[in-house]
Amino acid sequence: MVKKKTSLALLPLTLCFSSLPVLAATTADLEKRLEQQEKQIKRLENRLKGTRAAVKENRSRLSDAADRLKINGF
Repeated sequence: MVKKKTSLALLPLTLCFSSLPVLAATTADLEKRLEQQEKQIKRLENRLKGTRAAVKENRSRLSDAADRLKINGF
């Protein structure tokens, strides 16, 4: 028979082992969410690069159009 104090001492260890599958599932879920968020960040970074390029192109077009207007006397 296990003494009462010994069984109380083993309680945290028992809880630790019983919660391992839950922690593993939680870790896997967190890793999956992290991976999804990293993909989303990459997607948004690429979109931002495209937007910056479009803004740069539009500025260039506006500048060219303004120069043509000045040349034509407007």
